[in-house]
Amino acid sequence: MITATSLAAIQNNSTQSIQFINLQVSRDGRQIEAGGYVIFPTDLKPEVPWGQNPIFDSSSKDHHFEIDMGNGKVVYVWQSSDPVDGSQIRYGESADPSDSSYSLTPIPGDSVTGGNKCLVINSDLSLTIYDWWKTGVIQKTQLPQIGTLSTNEVACFTTGISRKEDGKVFERSVVTLSDQSLQDDRISIDPSVTFQTIIGFGGAFTDAATLNICKMSSSVKEQILELYFGQEGSGYSVGRVPIGGTDYSETSYSYVDSHIPDPSLDSFSLTAMDTEYKIPLIKAINNKRSEPLKLFSSVWTAPPWMKDNKAWVGGKLKHEYYGIWANYFVKFFYAYAECGLHFWASTVQNEPSLPRGMGGGFYAPQIESMWYTPEEQAKFIAVHLGPALKQHHPTVELMCYDDSKKSFLASSQGRMPEDIVTMLNYPGASQYIRGIAFHWYQKSLPPIWKSECDGIPWCPNALTETHKWLQDNNYGDKYLFPTEACQNMTDGPIKDINAKWEQAEEYGMDIIADLNNWAVGWMDWNLALDMEGGPCHVPGKRGNPLIWCDHASNTFFVQPMFYYFAHFTKFIIPDSIKIEVESELVPYLLCTAFKRPDNYIVIVVQNQSNNPRNCQIYVKDSGYIPVAISGYSIQTLVFSAG
Repeated sequence: MITATSLAAIQNNSTQSIQFINLQVSRDGRQIEAGGYVIFPTDLKPEVPWGQNPIFDSSSKDHHFEIDMGNGKVVYVWQSSDPVDGSQIRYGESADPSDSSYSLTPIPGDSVTGGNKCLVINSDLSLTIYDWWKTGVIQKTQLPQIGTLSTNEVACFTTGISRKEDGKVFERSVVTLSDQSLQDDRISIDPSVTFQTIIGFGGAFTDAATLNICKMSSSVKEQILELYFGQEGSGYSVGRVPIGGTDYSETSYSYVDSHIPDPSLDSFSLTAMDTEYKIPLIKAINNKRSEPLKLFSSVWTAPPWMKDNKAWVGGKLKHEYYGIWANYFVKFFYAYAECGLHFWASTVQNEPSLPRGMGGGFYAPQIESMWYTPEEQAKFIAVHLGPALKQHHPTVELMCYDDSKKSFLASSQGRMPEDIVTMLNYPGASQYIRGIAFHWYQKSLPPIWKSECDGIPWCPNALTETHKWLQDNNYGDKYLFPTEACQNMTDGPIKDINAKWEQAEEYGMDIIADLNNWAVGWMDWNLALDMEGGPCHVPGKRGNPLIWCDHASNTFFVQPMFYYFAHFTKFIIPDSIKIEVESELVPYLLCTAFKRPDNYIVIVVQNQSNNPRNCQIYVKDSGYIPVAISGYSIQTLVFSAG
């Protein structure tokens, strides 16, 4: 029985609660966790540690545990197996601790099925029941810093939930560099062998994200901004700003009259979404930083009167409007500059293959979009957009492609990505193209390729082969930049999606794979969404952000993906340089490493297996770092190279 003694630590702290959670998690068809667990706040040291001591006795059919509330009542939480409905989790309370019939007075809202509910005992000993994804992750509104390190000390930050032991959320510890090797399992790092320079990491200022953040109280809004952009948070350095509306807007719109032709663009004007929300929000963020955010723009569609189908969705830009459309970009950058914000870069078109059925799945026919063939996109760049930006905004860099990884997969199969080859080889286009943007979608591979890619979601050498082609064909100045990633787009209620740690692990795997193959950063999608995964004007479409905003309670919830991403964003600062890593001798460990401009070495290690791993990291000219990492966890190690 959990007694009132275990609860006493929280009675004097109104911000604390104890969470009782039932988890049912499967991986690759194998059930790896089931039953009840007690989850305490991270700064308490109660009788039952975080994530330990299964409550339900798996040897009996019906399992329960009891909580003595210390007020003459006992709360029962039990799981029963039903041959029709399956497992049920129910909660109730009784004034008679000896009551064994379970004829209990239900707690309001307790009729739930499945294993994804969480009972929270609040500081006043009141009870609340949540969907577990709202509370199943310890929420941290500040992330630990590198701190002061003595010679040979290494700061180690760990996040993950071991299937057998304890869970950690960005927990800091210190290990020591040694000049002696103590074991054969070794990751080798050579800072003298260098690769690409990092531009940065970040997320998107969609209409939905901006509205959700701005609708919170000023103090909560400040917490979210600090988590994403502040020194105490994850240190985002890049922001993506849509030009006009997207699927994550409340309606489709552009900056000119949408259906009445206006070739002179006299009606061009930013909307209240820009002037009252996005611009003030970004300026507030810049005020928190020593350097302003690197902003880049993407556009989803031209106004319908410029397109051959006269619609927001699909269709092509009419050739007679190519010059006018380029001037639309010019006006957008001038309008933001007048408000004090300047852009580092822009992509030409968000997912130009979307209307031809190569992306977007079920929702493709409903998302603002515009189709270019590679030849058409290259012509638009070479003849119109490139010269216009060179004349009016010469510091704005152009990125082409901005589509799924599908084209890159050709590289892993011995062929070059045809879309990119076509655009760069188009007469006059390459001089204006500075980077190649891409999204993480459509990265799946047939089994024959997966077996050759160490289980990574997509074959990472596709990027390296593309980089090699760029080098061999005099395009070596073009960088590879991942500009969008998002988990679990769904047509169901967002409350049915669990904040599974597997999603965070997939993020970590993809980021490491990209960074180890010449990517210069990595971008998440919506910075924040509401509890229904919106607002989004596409019926049934819901997103899965790193932060959920609950406006009814003026609170927000941080998903595990946020903490995994922060293992990169917080420590791999802009202008860090990728350095050589050799980790083939240590199975199931993914690793990437960087040297920062301040001479710190940053190493990120992710354990793909359920088992803990012990090894050493040998850093040339520095020494050996002992590594002990739990199953399904991620660690970032940071030390000064002198």
